[in-house]
Amino acid sequence: MRNTCSHCACFDILLTLAGFILYLSDIVLDIWKIWLFYQEGSYILMGVLIFLFLGSPVLLQIFSWLLYADYKDKPKTSVDIFLNKHSLLVIFHVFQLGIFVRFASVVEISVRRLLGRDPIPEDTARHLKHDLFFVRLVETFSESAPQLMLMLSTTFMREEIGLLTGLKTAESIITITLNVLLYHQAMRKFIHDKSKMGWDSAVVFFLWNLFLITARVASLALFASVLPFFVVVHFLTLWILLVLWAWQQQTDFMDGPGGEWLYRATIGLILYFSWFDVNDEKTKLKSNIYHVLTMLDSGLLIGLWWWMRVYNTSSHSPCPLDLLVPISIIVLLYSSGLALKFVHDTWLRPKKPELVIDHPRAHRGDVEEASSGERQVEAEVDSVQPTPRSMSLTPTTEPLTGVKKRMSVMAANFYS
Repeated sequence: MRNTCSHCACFDILLTLAGFILYLSDIVLDIWKIWLFYQEGSYILMGVLIFLFLGSPVLLQIFSWLLYADYKDKPKTSVDIFLNKHSLLVIFHVFQLGIFVRFASVVEISVRRLLGRDPIPEDTARHLKHDLFFVRLVETFSESAPQLMLMLSTTFMREEIGLLTGLKTAESIITITLNVLLYHQAMRKFIHDKSKMGWDSAVVFFLWNLFLITARVASLALFASVLPFFVVVHFLTLWILLVLWAWQQQTDFMDGPGGEWLYRATIGLILYFSWFDVNDEKTKLKSNIYHVLTMLDSGLLIGLWWWMRVYNTSSHSPCPLDLLVPISIIVLLYSSGLALKFVHDTWLRPKKPELVIDHPRAHRGDVEEASSGERQVEAEVDSVQPTPRSMSLTPTTEPLTGVKKRMSVMAANFYS
């Protein structure tokens, strides 16, 4: 057991440090690319990259602060205790350093667990890790995916790829891959039998996400390379519709109305690039409809790109070979991604498992086995096991709020 815990702690540290290194490298590459665009006189591209460079971190800091504000009990890591004691947590978020606080807290948790010295309470550790994973997921679709789209569209416009553009493209793809993997690992912690979601499930999960996200981003990049201003209209139109759809789904993720609308706006951004479960009702049907509409939309964008390229070139052939290459790659990615998604959802993901949000800790007694074979926990417990509305719910004395509510909603939606 000790070796297993040590291995898990080492793995958590490596993943967290990898995410931190990617986060820093992203900042360095962004500044470098902005300077290169300035030297080239590409002021529009420079402006777009500056907007992404500044806008995404602001969104991350707002979410990070709102998630901290939802805690009933303040986190007990040394980093959080120090910042709260000196009232520095708000200042760190104002100066765009909140994400570094979260990285430091999660690393401290893993190091303490590895050394076995004064470990952080399990509930606190899970809460902080969950919120970091969620913030990194927001980063994936507010910064990494748009930047990947910008780098690809630049490559398609210039028909060449420079060293820095290649590095930035690779960094965006790696960041998307890592954050999708972290999201899968976070969802895995909510089920009793972890073997039901092993590494085969993780690999297939991040592959189908990577293939579909890359295909979607490439389709948008092709369109942006010939009609750059129209892609802004396309985004705003779909984003508004997707936010309204999230509102119609009656999402209930954050505690306050302001935070909930920010969450819905972020969901609209995520859905522009990839599918994301927002509730636990008819998710398979909604997912199928979404992917059909996304393929039709991407097909329309590729068709417009094809028409503009053929119309603006001297080629008399309606099917130039150089135009078939990116289309073939996108079609291959889409079909492979959908096939892997079907495999994952059919055989590699548990169907409505019993969810564990916090480890139950009874104060006056242990868990007893009822005659019906169902487990019952003594009245005084620190945590509950929320499940989707379609599952049988464990009775609770008070509604879930804060991080437990967020964990419950995400897990219920993922396994619905």
